Amino acid sequence: METVIYVNIVVLLFAYLGRYRKAFLILAFLCIFLFLSFRIDFGSDYKAYSYYFLQISEGGYSYEELGKEYGWFLFNYLCRNITFPGLVALHALLYVISFYLLIVKTVSSKFYWLATFILIFDPDNMLIHLSAMRQSLAICFLIMGCLWLNGKKKNKLPGFISFLIAASFHISSLVFTVAYFFLVWTRKGSVNKMKGLFILVSSVTLFPISLMLISLFPIPQNYSTYLEESSSSFGIGFIITLFLFIFYLFNEKHIKSSDKIYIRSVEVGYFLTPIRYGVSMFGRIIFYFSVFNIVGFPILLQNMNKKNIKWIGLSVMIIFILFRFFMFFQSDITGESYEKYNIVFDYL
Repeated sequence: METVIYVNIVVLLFAYLGRYRKAFLILAFLCIFLFLSFRIDFGSDYKAYSYYFLQISEGGYSYEELGKEYGWFLFNYLCRNITFPGLVALHALLYVISFYLLIVKTVSSKFYWLATFILIFDPDNMLIHLSAMRQSLAICFLIMGCLWLNGKKKNKLPGFISFLIAASFHISSLVFTVAYFFLVWTRKGSVNKMKGLFILVSSVTLFPISLMLISLFPIPQNYSTYLEESSSSFGIGFIITLFLFIFYLFNEKHIKSSDKIYIRSVEVGYFLTPIRYGVSMFGRIIFYFSVFNIVGFPILLQNMNKKNIKWIGLSVMIIFILFRFFMFFQSDITGESYEKYNIVFDYL
């Protein structure tokens, strides 16, 4: 944990200086790239991915075992001559490029630090992504697709191709692809008090529904490694999540439609969060939406005029993320896998 904290502090410092010169933001993401590239046996799924890569590089696989996600197989196959650490480095490169472009194309330079903070400290982002490599690559291509489709030129073909590539890495990304068109359709509207109240009540009722679902359809053990959540009660975490959901809903009215797609994505993630408390595996679906909080929250703040409300929202978000960050390392499920950062050069 100490290594992650030290690296994150350096990254955050460079990201803050990025408001003066973009070169500092590039340095920040260079640090992230090095951190992600040089890791070995760090994260819950590292060994499983390493074993999969070894099977492919040695030809010890059957097409029946590959499933429908051929993008991940092809990615491993193309990297077979650069070894698994080389694949990890290439994954890191694609990761930092996609998130760097997302931030610089959507967020004001004054909020580079906040977007980077959410990326590196929120455990649902970088820490989970470095372990869930297959899904994180799908997220990277979804981000690129959104940038293509939501940019000034609106290049539809590259955007749709990016969405299809994402599905080849993780089939569950199709949920976001389908939802994207709904998000585009709703981005020109705004939420009034009655709509907001209805949305909140509907969201909360998803929790008991999820408990009924989990009793009917038990979740496979292999999916609970890093997504396990407590479904026993609505804890402080759920209350804060509800507050942030409200913060989004009632402060989105000044956001321009081109940016609202990211706001809407985060709101969908918050709306679905109660299901995650009952059906832990559903966190995989929420990741596709909640990842846009990296830019959604800074966009929200930079368009708000009421400073007091802005500072309250910012304080709650930072404290909540830091709380979840430290709890992540204390967890019996994820803590051991992230206990020590091992560098690849120690094994050469």
